[in-house]
Amino acid sequence: MDWKTLKSSWYTKLSTQYTREELSAMWGLALHHFHGFNAFYEHTHPAWVPDDVALAQWIDLLTQLQSGRPIQYALGVADFMGMQLSVGPGVLIPRPETEDLVMTATQDLASSPRKIIDLCTGSGCIALALAQHWPDSEVIGGDLSPQALEWARKNGLQYGPDVLWMSLDVIQGTSMPDGKFDLIISNPPYVPHSDQAEMSVHVLDMEPSMALFVPDDRALVYYEAIAEWATQHLSLGGWLYFEIHHQKGELLVDWLKKKGFAQVGCIKDRYLKDRIIRAKWMN
Repeated sequence: MDWKTLKSSWYTKLSTQYTREELSAMWGLALHHFHGFNAFYEHTHPAWVPDDVALAQWIDLLTQLQSGRPIQYALGVADFMGMQLSVGPGVLIPRPETEDLVMTATQDLASSPRKIIDLCTGSGCIALALAQHWPDSEVIGGDLSPQALEWARKNGLQYGPDVLWMSLDVIQGTSMPDGKFDLIISNPPYVPHSDQAEMSVHVLDMEPSMALFVPDDRALVYYEAIAEWATQHLSLGGWLYFEIHHQKGELLVDWLKKKGFAQVGCIKDRYLKDRIIRAKWMN
């Protein structure tokens, strides 16, 4: 089976589950993962034929994708800020929007924060990216999910051996660390349950609901809990950064201003949606 036949089968069998743009991105991801090729290679080597081992890998991947398994789970890795993070069942797959959160924070802050905490850390993607950008900073990543923390610790061995991983509950406020932080950052659960009707099956059925959803009538529950804690644990001049639901920016900006935060702003992501909130603590 050559490239042309393999790719034709890929698009035909998955066309009812994914858009053509998604399939093209997934194809490129698998191509690089299995063979180290980029998409240009297949055009310059159209007669290339995968051997039996490689073909079996492609067929297995196609079967997993047809069952609704996310490609990152099937391959066991997700790209994030130049890192190849290990992911699988029980942990949220890092998104491009979260890269925008990290890039905004690192571009905004001229000097290295002395202490950073990433709340609802999941795979550890934010904590590890910040630890790599600011190697002299003390970085903590915390999450309630034991499964997520297992993945974070695994990724930490490769990309951030000095990051401290903690089991904590931001809603109940249990096991939260003491002391002051110069940067508190979080991509907490923020998708209202009512959004489920618009979401893909491979997200709804495969990724952990506790990392995604909040009640419609308590959409800001994580932000409120984290911000309340931040008022006691941000250093003077420290920053709070959130990834948010694109329809909740104005509401959260107003709430943070009422809590005493300064320089509160909402920033758009690469898709031009309100996605990032930043606020400074000056009290």
